[in-house]
Amino acid sequence: MSQQADSSASLRILVVEDEALLAEELQQRLTHMGYQVVGIADTAQGAIEAAERMRPDLVLMDIQLKGETDGIEAADHIYRRLNIPIVHLTAHSDRATLQRAKATTPFGYVLKPFHERDLQVAIEMAFPRFQRERIFSEQLKRLHEITLDLSHIVSPDDLCRQAVERLRSDLDFDRCSIWLYNDDSTLLTGTYGTDEQGKTRDERGQIWKLRDPGRLVFHNEGVPINIRYNVPLRDDRNAKVGRGWVATVALRDGATLIGVLSVDNLLRQLPLQNYQIELLGLYGSIVAHLCIRKRAEAALRQKQRMESLGQLAGGIAHDFNNLLTAISGYTELAQMEIAANTQAAEFLTNVQAAAERAAGLTRQLLTYARRQVVEFRSVNLHEVITGLAPLLHRTIGEMYELIYVAAEPVRDIYANNSQLEQVLLNLVINARDAMPHGGRIVIETANVTLEGEYTAAHIGVTPGKYVMLAVSDTGIGMTPEVQERIFEPFFTTKEIGKGTGLGLATSYGIVKKCNGAIRVESAPGQGTRFTVYLPEFQGASLPENIVAPMDHSTGTETILLVDDEPMVRDVTSRILQKQGYRVLEASSGPEAMQRYGKRLNEVDLLMTDVVMPTMSGKELAQRLTELHSELKVLYVSGYTQHIISQQGVLEVDHALLTKPFSPGALLQKVREVLNAYSS
Repeated sequence: MSQQADSSASLRILVVEDEALLAEELQQRLTHMGYQVVGIADTAQGAIEAAERMRPDLVLMDIQLKGETDGIEAADHIYRRLNIPIVHLTAHSDRATLQRAKATTPFGYVLKPFHERDLQVAIEMAFPRFQRERIFSEQLKRLHEITLDLSHIVSPDDLCRQAVERLRSDLDFDRCSIWLYNDDSTLLTGTYGTDEQGKTRDERGQIWKLRDPGRLVFHNEGVPINIRYNVPLRDDRNAKVGRGWVATVALRDGATLIGVLSVDNLLRQLPLQNYQIELLGLYGSIVAHLCIRKRAEAALRQKQRMESLGQLAGGIAHDFNNLLTAISGYTELAQMEIAANTQAAEFLTNVQAAAERAAGLTRQLLTYARRQVVEFRSVNLHEVITGLAPLLHRTIGEMYELIYVAAEPVRDIYANNSQLEQVLLNLVINARDAMPHGGRIVIETANVTLEGEYTAAHIGVTPGKYVMLAVSDTGIGMTPEVQERIFEPFFTTKEIGKGTGLGLATSYGIVKKCNGAIRVESAPGQGTRFTVYLPEFQGASLPENIVAPMDHSTGTETILLVDDEPMVRDVTSRILQKQGYRVLEASSGPEAMQRYGKRLNEVDLLMTDVVMPTMSGKELAQRLTELHSELKVLYVSGYTQHIISQQGVLEVDHALLTKPFSPGALLQKVREVLNAYSS
């Protein structure tokens, strides 16, 4: 903090007085009091010229001067252009004169005739005040520069780190720390600060419970800053090292407290100035605003990134489904042609098993991309956990302690029971793998209400009542870089062959499909905590789906098969022909129109891929059914009915066969559509 000059010994003063005897008396008195008189001026213009030439520390200015320009105008010029403080000397105290003098921002008044003590008091009060205001003005400029610099930082973590470093180095404070509440405002987590040597440190792993001073100090929304004096100060090892002041600034998002900024004077034991209190309040407002903005920006970037990865994963799964349809179909056709007890039959069985495993991976990708159709209904999370507990214990083994903490009876949620079990199993396995030498896994559930800062910082999460599921471990933890990518498909920190990188990605997709949120909190060596928020169930459960009995009866109908994938088209045609159907093939919509548009009276069923170049399956079906109203339609796609319906490609009641499909599923669906009275 800037030191004030010794005003009694070194203050240089310019005297402006048009009465020669009074000017001489002022010079003598000022010299006697220990000040240095650098010059005397008797006109406004002379005062301005002397101030520009001599640059005094302070000007004693008579208001009434001879000439066209008086002392008030000269004072305004000197203060605003040269930034030199003014103390007015005047024998006039009328209202109009005082109002004009006040507009020049003087630092004191001395009324004539004056006592030497009055003059000294006015000077001793004016110059320190000017110094404080000058320092405050300079630090406001620095604050503006800091704000511009911080606003360009992308990461919220880097913002906190730089905020405390700039507060110490640029604004000249001692130890500084920023503490932020987590999303549900139940914990205050130390993020960044400076140690007792003033060096930046990372306190990410430290956690304060709800009994923290921030909550107690700022129970009144109108209190922006709390200052305590003569309090014990401790170092990083929690040892008492002295006493001093502690200033705690509220970081707010409107009325919501998001954290605190803490500063103390452990290093230099300097007193806290009033201008510094004001500066800390401004800085706290700026940091809070930037924290909220950076969190929201980071959430938006993460959402866009995950959506892009979801689109990529969905596209990859679609292409794989085409290939798997051909692999599975040809394999089953080959199995029909060879004897069952041969080595070739065994090989084909292994190929079919591998194809089914690959199909499982594509289903996981589609789940991540939220493109998998599942049935949702009212589910109680407590029942899911207790029902899955025996499997969880068997999965993790005896080296691990599994604890379930249910704070209260939890509300029902709207989800798929099997997928919730998959999320829980994935999180528990992830916790187990983070503790190779054993440890503790804690599962927690609670009813929570999300609002304010959490929903603002998490794009797509609406305020309301949720059920929380948390899985925490005492394992090795994660770096911030790993946390940023933890939900990406195929990203894994495990050794090659020990993980696909789809477990957490699948969990992310399931949670998002439930309109929920999932987040991770971790630090190297501090363990990891995954928290899932799922919306409270509101409404009635959907009825159970009725599954029709399998029907693989021989067919005699004619099917127009349209698919731009040659292998899919070929294997589908072979399966249908083997069952007795007559198959007409086309590789695109225009080809189907050109070759068979005038022979539609021969066709009983149009079986078409949905997504094709030039003409989509829906457009082809619309054109052909206009020509032949009795034509039945079966759509085929590597995507699911849900995503196709959402994008407006198909209506929800259209018949759809999803890839990859087995010959049995193909024949069952074809028979089902042909037996229907309408398409």
